This record gives sequence, structure tokens and C-alpha cells, in this order.
Amino acid sequence: MTLDPQFLSFGNVPVGLDSVRDLWIQNTGGSPLFITGFVIPAGFSVLSTLPLVVYSGSNARERVIVQFSPAAEREYSDSLLIINNSSDSVVCIQLQGFGVAPSSVEANFREISSDFYLGQNFPNPFNASTTIVYGLPKAEFSTLQVFDVIGHRVAVLKDDFLEAGTHRVTFDGSSLASGIYFARLNAGQFSQTKKLVILK
Repeated sequence: MTLDPQFLSFGNVPVGLDSVRDLWIQNTGGSPLFITGFVIPAGFSVLSTLPLVVYSGSNARERVIVQFSPAAEREYSDSLLIINNSSDSVVCIQLQGFGVAPSSVEANFREISSDFYLGQNFPNPFNASTTIVYGLPKAEFSTLQVFDVIGHRVAVLKDDFLEAGTHRVTFDGSSLASGIYFARLNAGQFSQTKKLVILK
């Protein structure tokens, strides 16, 4: 199991805002790698659903989205522990970020994503509401919708021209029945879907 990069630096992030980084996990063994848990330090979160399976092969890798959300003006530096079924049952990566005071410039801070992505909602499963994070590397007309298992649209969360950057939206599913739903992001030629589970 290898990690790319081997150190995640988030730089300066205004308090109350978020920054995300991609962590790629590659399976260097001969059998499937199961990521079963994370031990996450304060100020950080992982926007991925467990268990995460990384199949073997030279090009086999999975992306984990790590988010930094400083609550105070200080340095955040700690290790993210990745619990898995390999011979190294716990692998760690160092995380670092600095919470800074918002200013007139930093109030417009928006982390630019390197590519389009739709992150896994968190929490998942959820009861009433959940958060969905997605990234746009350039300004694009974007639609984020939620569908039930038979394809009926149950919610439109975004339908607008959006600036480049990382965006987040809260989905209120309190009026929906328990079950499986799908969030779909369409932005230009990009389309991605994630499974959501409402459990009441």
C-alpha cells in the first residue's frame, strides 16, 4: 500500500471555511485492499464512505478526499491513521494546515480543485440531513440533483452557473422515506453519481 502524496499541506485557510486535498491510495499487493477505518485528527475530516476497496494492479488506486476546516487561528498538525487489512494494518500520513483570520481578501477564499469531483456525502447513512461536497476546476453551469432508485427526481440542490472551487451543500431528506437515493452532479461534459442512504 502506497500513498500519494505522502504529506498533505493545506496552507493558510480562513477560519470558518474549508479546503480539500486528494489522497490517492494504491494497492501494491496481490489481493484486494480493504480500508476499514480512519482515525481523524481535530480540524480535519475524510469525505469518503467505508469500507473502501482498492483492487490490486499497477494502475489500481482510489481517491480519498481530505478536508481541512479550521475552527481557530492556529496551526493544525497531526497524523491521519488509515486502518486496513494489509501487513501494515495501520498506515499514517501527516496533515498540516493553518487557521488564519478572515479578511476582506480571504473572505473570497475558495479552494480550487484540480479536477471535477463529487465527494461522498457525510454522514452516510443519515437520518435527516447530510452534506455533499463537490469541486469544479473552472467556472461551469452545474446541476446537482437527487433521485430515488426508480429514477424519480426528489430534489434539485444546485442549478446555476458556479465559480471554480470547492462547494458544499446540505441535503435535507427528512421528508423522504428510508432507502437508497442517488446524488448526480452534471457540470459541462462531467457527470458523476454517488449513492446516499437514508436510515430512519
